[in-house]
Amino acid sequence: MSIRFCDSICPLRFASESLKKHGHLARLHPKLLSGAFYTPSDSQTTEIQQEIRRIEDELSTVDSHFARLTAARDQLIIYRARLETSAESYRGVLSSLRRIPNELLVEIFELCIDPDSPLDPKRHASWIMSQVCSHWRAVAINCPSLWRHIHHSNDFHTHQSLLSTQFERAQRIPRLSIRLLPNHTDDALDLVLQASAQWEQASLDLANDGFVRFFNHTGTFTALKRLSLRSWDKLPATFTVDWSHSLTRLEELSLDLCYDTLPHQLPIPWAQLRVLCLSNGHSLDLLWLVSQLSAVTTISVSGGGNYGNEPPTSQTVSRSMTSLTLNDCAEVFIEEVLGYLVAPALQTMNFKSLRPAPRDRLITFLRQSRCNLKQLHVDAVITPGCLEPMLRWPCTQSITHLRLPNTSVNPRDIVALASHSQLRSLILARNAQNVRLRESLLESLPNLTELILLLKSEAAALWVVEGVIELGTSRRRGDLLR
Repeated sequence: MSIRFCDSICPLRFASESLKKHGHLARLHPKLLSGAFYTPSDSQTTEIQQEIRRIEDELSTVDSHFARLTAARDQLIIYRARLETSAESYRGVLSSLRRIPNELLVEIFELCIDPDSPLDPKRHASWIMSQVCSHWRAVAINCPSLWRHIHHSNDFHTHQSLLSTQFERAQRIPRLSIRLLPNHTDDALDLVLQASAQWEQASLDLANDGFVRFFNHTGTFTALKRLSLRSWDKLPATFTVDWSHSLTRLEELSLDLCYDTLPHQLPIPWAQLRVLCLSNGHSLDLLWLVSQLSAVTTISVSGGGNYGNEPPTSQTVSRSMTSLTLNDCAEVFIEEVLGYLVAPALQTMNFKSLRPAPRDRLITFLRQSRCNLKQLHVDAVITPGCLEPMLRWPCTQSITHLRLPNTSVNPRDIVALASHSQLRSLILARNAQNVRLRESLLESLPNLTELILLLKSEAAALWVVEGVIELGTSRRRGDLLR
């Protein structure tokens, strides 16, 4: 782009020469311009009129030069913008991003993916990265793993094209992650079931009709490892498809079903499960499920409750369950489960509730199970005087990780804790009376490697961390006692 200021003399040169030539403008007839009231003569009037015409001609010349300078300025602004654009283009060519191999670029893209991000081109990382430049778009579209997380929570007919596009880009990979929420997802379910053999994990929140479609699907789920099912509608009593040979790799199952739905109605190979999460179930449901499991299993129950349910009639023995979590379950549910369940292989016990912990029932359960418990986590408050008897039982002597974040200890409890010489991790609540709790515990527990004490703030009525101690092998325990 060439810059031409004007065809005649340069405005800058004109201004410079004019200032040198004229300097300050001469004042014609200064007495007349002094402010005093004088009447000019005829000759003076003629001279003044000539001076006015000369000044007006000079102003016209100056305005003309101003216009040329403005036009030249506008051209320079355009030219400068083009120069900046050209420089940025060349800098982009030399950018280190161009030298990143496509394999590494794909790994970076995968780190940006949020599996729970819903289908939205403005927020979903896969769609955003495919719109940055042509190179990134080619890399993103040709990488099925970036599109494997299919999270649909909107009206299917509104986002059908987007869902179909993402499904088309992802269906070549045998590790699909499906998540459907209950907003018009039945049609979306029909679409994603076309590649059921490529599902690796699925979370389905479906109405009754969607569940019937899902369990009557005649395809296979040979790659499915984790499955989450949720429904508030009562399901049919039976299903027509036997999935005992379809879910060959299923290891984790999460159920959140209507209370009127019994788990044994579902055609699922229970014996091979390793992780089972049950929400809003009955104690009979849990005991039946436990009896079906044969692999090493972690079981978690949330919101369990018995409403007009018949109590169990006999004990259920589970020789494969290694971990049990009861989270905010009803009192009757807890009593029946802990009273009729025997788990000799249990190593981890988590009890989370707003109600006081059922110390007697918990001890009975551990005693009849005769298990070597390694981890015990009780969020519920253990009433004063109940912790020491529980710590004295032989079934708790094998504990290495003890977490009682809402329980304050007294001197007798500390003495009972001293018998747990193998204890390595401990979380307790400290009250105002136990000012030397940390020192007492460190002195009595030689193998302790982690100690967390929680101090209740009276102002906020919250438990806050007073101190966290991690004992390293390179530090002497005596240094921590000072």
